[in-house]
Amino acid sequence: MNHATTNEAGAIYNTYLNSFKNEDGSVNWLPVCPDVHGFVVNRDLFEEYNIPLPTDYASFVAACKAFEEVGIRGFTADYLYDYTCIQIF
Repeated sequence: MNHATTNEAGAIYNTYLNSFKNEDGSVNWLPVCPDVHGFVVNRDLFEEYNIPLPTDYASFVAACKAFEEVGIRGFTADYLYDYTCIQIF
């Protein structure tokens, strides 16, 4: 079945789609567990660098950029492996 035009397929980020492609460009399966429900943060670090705690996606992106500007890189994953979502750093 081709799910390319379904709402479910539209909800999958391109990062996942690109990481799970076969050589012919088809996608047989996608991970469903990389679903973020919340974050654990080091409040002291936010306070030390005077960066507001995020309350939505836009402020989360702004906080990531602010930390990057002071040399603190956030966690990134390409979801190449299906267990990436269960790793905590």
